[in-house]
Amino acid sequence: MITFLGTEDGIAANRGANPMIDPRSRDRIELATYRDAFRRPDWHSGAIVFSDLERLRPLEVSLATELWKRLSASGAPVRLLNHPTRSLLRFALLRRLKALGINDFDVWRADEDRGGMRFPVILHGERDHYGPIGGLIRHRTSLDRALDRLLEEGRALNGILVIEFCETRGPDGLYRKLGTFRVGERLVHRHMYHSSHWCVKTRHGNPIGPEHSAAAIVDEEEAFMLAENFSPMVSEVFRLAAIDYGGMDYAFRDDGIRVWEINTSPMLGLPEHNPPGTDIFERYVGRSIEVKHEALLALDPERDDTPFWIEPVIKPRAAAAPETGAGWRRLFGGRRARGAGVS
Repeated sequence: MITFLGTEDGIAANRGANPMIDPRSRDRIELATYRDAFRRPDWHSGAIVFSDLERLRPLEVSLATELWKRLSASGAPVRLLNHPTRSLLRFALLRRLKALGINDFDVWRADEDRGGMRFPVILHGERDHYGPIGGLIRHRTSLDRALDRLLEEGRALNGILVIEFCETRGPDGLYRKLGTFRVGERLVHRHMYHSSHWCVKTRHGNPIGPEHSAAAIVDEEEAFMLAENFSPMVSEVFRLAAIDYGGMDYAFRDDGIRVWEINTSPMLGLPEHNPPGTDIFERYVGRSIEVKHEALLALDPERDDTPFWIEPVIKPRAAAAPETGAGWRRLFGGRRARGAGVS
């Protein structure tokens, strides 16, 4: 069994896509919210992926870490992917890559001292997947005004990142956002998006000038998606981030790569655009999905779904008051009460 743990939003999105999941893996995939997982005593052997880590709140990270410990100590034949605290998420990853010289742009939380910042910058929520907040900010006074507006809207600045803009436009005037997934030991190319605008979010809706050939763009993406070779730096960044399952967004520049983030959400369904039957799906999107599912099934090669049990991280009586000292002791300590079940 391959169990994905995620937030309510992430799991809901993938449950909606469940009919589109490859039939070979549909009956081997289980989707569970962290809310349920923290109260759950019964599990299946195989692989358990801690996904959606970037959306977890601090208390949930602590609970997920305790769950990891209990699953790891269970003695069951289970493989755990994406440690809740050892995996480097958006802020920590960008800081680490800047320190190592892999990225040449830096990042700050909006509520910390930002001395030495290089403009222009962009704003991005630390825990969301909605893309940049607004456009490029070119001056410190404009940054201060933008942050004041967010405060007025009720946004906490410690959840907002200020990221130096990194210019990656190619000689032809196009920006390219590349996506590569890591699934256990396998790397799978996920996308190559083109745009005349610096903010490249998806394949569709990006402005492309008439001077660029749509056919040439599709040919370039096909060559990338079907390539068997991967940049050694992509593997190295996944290793540095300690992320076993996730999708990296990055770009090539000069002789290296520039990394924006690694997203740990599952993305199990078929693409909304270019579904089966379209030319692009038949040319390369379908093959990419097939390779990803082959890698996914390899996480549990023995098809093991042997049940095992652990002490639930949250016991029913403690769920109402986890913030108190007594509540924390009930969450993490003590023996399981006789007859206790899942709430």
